[in-house]
Amino acid sequence: MAGISGGGGGGDHLRKKATGVRTWLQLDSTGESNIVEAGKHGVMRRTGLSGLDLRILDPFLSYPSTLIGRERAIIVHLEHIKAIVTAHEVLLLNSREPSVVPFVEELRHRIMQHHQATEALSREEESLLTRGQNGENTGPPLLLPFEFVVLEACLDAACGYLDEEATALEEEAYPALDEVTSKINTLNLERVHRIKNRLAQLFQRVQKVRDELERLLNNDEYMAKMYLTNKHAVERQLRNSSLSSIKHEIVQRVLDERHGMFLLHPIHFNFYPVSGETLVQDRGNSSRFSVDFHPAEQHHQQRAIRTASSLSRGSQFAIHTSSRRYMIGKSKHLGVKDVEIIVEAYFVRVDATLSGLSTLREYVDDTEDYINIMLDDTRNRMMQKAVLFMTAGVVLMAFTTVTGVFSMNIHDFSLFQKTDPPNYYFILFCGGGTACSIVLYLIAISWYKHLGLM
Repeated sequence: MAGISGGGGGGDHLRKKATGVRTWLQLDSTGESNIVEAGKHGVMRRTGLSGLDLRILDPFLSYPSTLIGRERAIIVHLEHIKAIVTAHEVLLLNSREPSVVPFVEELRHRIMQHHQATEALSREEESLLTRGQNGENTGPPLLLPFEFVVLEACLDAACGYLDEEATALEEEAYPALDEVTSKINTLNLERVHRIKNRLAQLFQRVQKVRDELERLLNNDEYMAKMYLTNKHAVERQLRNSSLSSIKHEIVQRVLDERHGMFLLHPIHFNFYPVSGETLVQDRGNSSRFSVDFHPAEQHHQQRAIRTASSLSRGSQFAIHTSSRRYMIGKSKHLGVKDVEIIVEAYFVRVDATLSGLSTLREYVDDTEDYINIMLDDTRNRMMQKAVLFMTAGVVLMAFTTVTGVFSMNIHDFSLFQKTDPPNYYFILFCGGGTACSIVLYLIAISWYKHLGLM
């Protein structure tokens, strides 16, 4: 990764993008970090997840906040945090983003504290056993498993991130809303419109996180799947007990088929739990008797090996099924107290954030209603003034028409032939027309008030 520059670096980047290789930050149970570049299939083999599960963490796809427990891992997709948590490590995606860097430091600090507390607890238990004391009542309290420490850190970071955004939005929204109620203009209205859009988006994100936590709290089986450390310990115990029973059964069958030959010359077998298919004779000890099998004896040996292989393959499925049934039964009898306490605490926190956003949204709606009322009132006043001006224009037009008609020069009309006194009729008609126009205008206003338009 280091030392790549120029066109080669760009080619490697394009090649990784084409093959689906992404950079993961790996944090183990001791707090040590390491950069891992792995493709989808490598992550699937490492964590036991399916390709559909990994699509939840794909940065190019839009998935809502998700918190899912699988057989060997927990998928965490909360806001800017995208991680895969196992019983011994956590794989974090996009660890170099500015919003994720503080979370990485906090997560490393919590993991190191958990590791130190685990070591101190182990030393104290060893000292109690050395002194021969019973640690049931005097021993230190049990610690949370590694996956729950990481889960709590992820929930804390996601809820804190949403809480900070909600607080910043509230500090900006309330003064802007108060200002727009006192002074309505285009600038203030655009500012409130942007705040309303941000509020709708943030409210939806917080609602999705709350719904996901509520889904977990309503289903104990979902929470039981998150006990990865317990499932790992149960599978290990079942595997050891299964291998012990397989070894005893194989030896018993071989002894029966050898008709007592192995009773005289015991042969010791070492079984490898990884494959469960190889039966190896221990010849390292010189005090043990070495047997050379004849063809008939080799036939019995091959039958024993096939028996071991079939029993081992069956045991793998039995171990997986038994551990799953054990965890489900344990969740019903012992409960899922640890996960429930963690999830419920952050459910209350995110619910409080959602309540604050709901209050802000109601305030925005009330302010919007108030602004609409004020705008409607202003619009009504403007319409009233427009009606008054239009009425005055109609009356003035009628007066102009009358004066225009009587100002025409008609020689055959006897009224216009009298000239004593001069301009008498002109003044008479102008004064009468003006008085009539004013009377008509007042009558129109009275009629508008009677109709409720004014």
